[in-house]
Amino acid sequence: MSLATLSRPARARATRVALAAGACLALLLAAAPASAQCLTSSNCMWPVGCAYTGPSTAPLPFPPGPVGIRGLTLVDRPPCTPTPPSGSYPIDSFFDVFYELSLDGGATWSPRTAQGTGRSFHVPTTPPGSNPMLFDTEMLMLELVGGTSPPGMIIRESPTLPSPGGTRIEDLGGNFRVDSFFDVFTELSLDGGATWTPGGQSTHIQIGPTQPTPARRSTWGTVKAIYR
Repeated sequence: MSLATLSRPARARATRVALAAGACLALLLAAAPASAQCLTSSNCMWPVGCAYTGPSTAPLPFPPGPVGIRGLTLVDRPPCTPTPPSGSYPIDSFFDVFYELSLDGGATWSPRTAQGTGRSFHVPTTPPGSNPMLFDTEMLMLELVGGTSPPGMIIRESPTLPSPGGTRIEDLGGNFRVDSFFDVFTELSLDGGATWTPGGQSTHIQIGPTQPTPARRSTWGTVKAIYR
């Protein structure tokens, strides 16, 4: 039986096993560049003063149409959810969204904004009291709509494909160093949700400091499973 034929919870468990969670996540985050980190005084998710930003080298297309998105940035609105001392936990988030939009196949780009809602799930892979703490994470829901986006345009996280991630939180004694990422599969609607077009690839978003101007004009700018 393929993963595509499994139920969402079953596919979640299969994906979880395939990740080789603790060791692989630790190696991956240890090798992450400094730009994938955020220093904050808040031991919570999403941490205050941090944002998730897409890569600056590849736009997200929605084939076969002319729409493309780059520079996706998600800035969480306070307050944030405190990290519990043990156990798995969900996070419901509300955030400001900044991105650049092309409606002509990438010939021209314009900065846009939106409002976002999201839900993620965090599963610890280190014992309680560990420093750093490591988590397997998954983006369960993401919806970006409104703001200066075109009327009827909605971007959502795929309801069928897994959007896995990982988080590392290190206590520095009063401050915290957070490494975190998600690989998000997205879908686009231009008619208010009546029809949806899958993105051509996942979007890798990683945490970093909140920038004064998240939507950049000059650069290119994304486990489906609840682990129980």
